[in-house]
Amino acid sequence: YILADAGFDVWLGNYRGNVYSNQHISLDTDSADYWDFSWHENGVYDLPAMIDHVRSQTGQDKIFYIGHSMGTTGFYVMGSMRPEYNDKIRAMFSLAPIAYMSHMTSPFLQLISQYITELQILRGLIGFNEFSPNSEFLAEAGQLTCSDQAPTQSVCGNVVFLFTGFDSQQLNEVTLHEYL
Repeated sequence: YILADAGFDVWLGNYRGNVYSNQHISLDTDSADYWDFSWHENGVYDLPAMIDHVRSQTGQDKIFYIGHSMGTTGFYVMGSMRPEYNDKIRAMFSLAPIAYMSHMTSPFLQLISQYITELQILRGLIGFNEFSPNSEFLAEAGQLTCSDQAPTQSVCGNVVFLFTGFDSQQLNEVTLHEYL
């Protein structure tokens, strides 16, 4: 909120497929077609639509863009596949950019990356499309097991490290339950 508190007009975007933007005009989240997208579609369609919306609402010809993680990847795709948008951006700031996966340290992601083809086949067979860790059950479990006084708090940190790679210096255990 630092930029908004400083008087800047801040717009937050969400790519398709998350709990905050799953209201497609013609497809249902149970449909495999709904989930048939990747970083390519984020950069070619979604991000340009967000930029056009912000520009039309603000009257600004050029905007600043701050991307975090996958928000940077979509921007890189847009910059190369939709070069006309390069003139609509005053400056872009990449926070935790994702362009290459070769330095990934997550044991879980390293493991599943070895079986991605098999997982995609299995997903198609059982009709499982959505991976949504954002649920009421998980939020309550996170509060119960990961709060500051919980005896299982260190277990929560290790679960996070399983997905992100080990980096204890970057983990704030006191606020961990707020993010899960």
